[in-house]
Amino acid sequence: MHQAILKAWGREMPLPTDVSFTTVFAPFPLSARLSFMKNLTTTVCLAVALLLGSGGVSQSSETKMGPSFDCGRASTPTEYAICASATLSMLDRALAEAYSVAKEKFEKASDNLQTLRDEQRHWNKERSSTCGDHVGCLSNMYERRIKLLQGNDLDSGSHTNCSNEDREYAKFWDNYYHPEDAYQFGEKIKKLVKEENLEGLFSLVDGELTSGLRKRFIKGKRFSDIFSDNWINDLLTSGSPCSPVGWRGFMLENGSIWFNRTDGKWRIFSINGAKEEDIRGRNADFGEWRHKDNIISPKCFPYEYWSGDNFEAIAEHYSIEYSDDFSKNMGKYIGKEIVDFEGIPEPWDGGKYHLFIIRDLDTCPHIKEEIKYEKLKGIVTYTDRDPTVTDVYQIRYRKVKDISLQLCEELAPNFDGTCVQSSIFVIGDWAGGSRGFAWRTYIYGLFKAKNDRDYIIPLKSWFGHSKNDALEFYDHWKSAQKDCAKSTIEYMESGKCITE
Repeated sequence: MHQAILKAWGREMPLPTDVSFTTVFAPFPLSARLSFMKNLTTTVCLAVALLLGSGGVSQSSETKMGPSFDCGRASTPTEYAICASATLSMLDRALAEAYSVAKEKFEKASDNLQTLRDEQRHWNKERSSTCGDHVGCLSNMYERRIKLLQGNDLDSGSHTNCSNEDREYAKFWDNYYHPEDAYQFGEKIKKLVKEENLEGLFSLVDGELTSGLRKRFIKGKRFSDIFSDNWINDLLTSGSPCSPVGWRGFMLENGSIWFNRTDGKWRIFSINGAKEEDIRGRNADFGEWRHKDNIISPKCFPYEYWSGDNFEAIAEHYSIEYSDDFSKNMGKYIGKEIVDFEGIPEPWDGGKYHLFIIRDLDTCPHIKEEIKYEKLKGIVTYTDRDPTVTDVYQIRYRKVKDISLQLCEELAPNFDGTCVQSSIFVIGDWAGGSRGFAWRTYIYGLFKAKNDRDYIIPLKSWFGHSKNDALEFYDHWKSAQKDCAKSTIEYMESGKCITE
């Protein structure tokens, strides 16, 4: 018993690499970051359980509350973890019961009982080699195996859809997903597409898609109103994935649908290639903003870097707490905490460059050769041909929709000027490599200040390619404006309408 305690405390518990990358397409779960704490909790709980057991806990009590096996004979990290966790012990007992029931059904049906036994032995080995003492991974494997046994889907071969390479790759991502679960979720999506079940497909989306249609747009629509026959056929003939495309998530048919497992749930986060919603209106200006007849360079649009370093440095310079509120609602700080608009020297390269959160368009450089406007796509791209770090450095933006000038001014209540143009944009930068463009969604305002200078101010932001969230915010604001015509933002936040 004491040797078991020493073995538990002596186990090496390295802090795993945090793989919770957040991107336009999808955020990874917190399991990697929590793994170390789970391991620590497992060890402490095991030690306490073993000490209590040595103090006289009866064998019948341990059998009742523990797993299906004798914890006194535990010898592997997996068995230690199960004995130390009430949840895993409960799942182990449930699995033993489900296995027993399945054996009885197989005997009555005169099926191949040996196949069931072989599969269970294989699963036991896979459980230990895949999860070790990772509580979350073990829980996922137990839950899936119990469902499989209870469904009696034991000869379907579903456990062989994914390879050992897929399982090894899942280990690299700290086993936040099980390859077979990913495959089955892909098959579930394809089944809904085959049935042309539009409501069922969008029920797998939390909130709004990062790329694709808004939920309000599909109401009252038929499946054929949204997806073409070619789109449907291509998706149905594609294979379901067992592994993600790196940190981006899982995809079907070359990115027609993207999905991932977040907070313990499989969810779709992007659907591409569907009929697009006309959000601009037929006569709306498509893509570029202009100043003095020149297309405004993407370099003149302040935005938060992928790392957040620039906004963090700006917040520190002005003694502002660097927080979600500052990152998402920066417009309200302009003219209050931030009262000078010449930028600040960046702190990490000797002040060689300046960082901006508000940009004076008269001082922002405009070189036509560095700007490309793709009118059909509505994309404006700035390219630095002589960057300091990468071979080609680009920033690009695409205007999504013009919005109310009243909302623009409500989002910058402390700036002494008049909003003359405001739009929802997606803007991103690319610094080479496989990451692609790192996107954010912003509401920008073009202001005429009292000193007769023109400024671009970022007013509100959403991480990633989240134009649907921005559009929903704008629709919500327009709806709230009917109840409170002035100070609508404050009304949305507090429920109080200021009439004067």
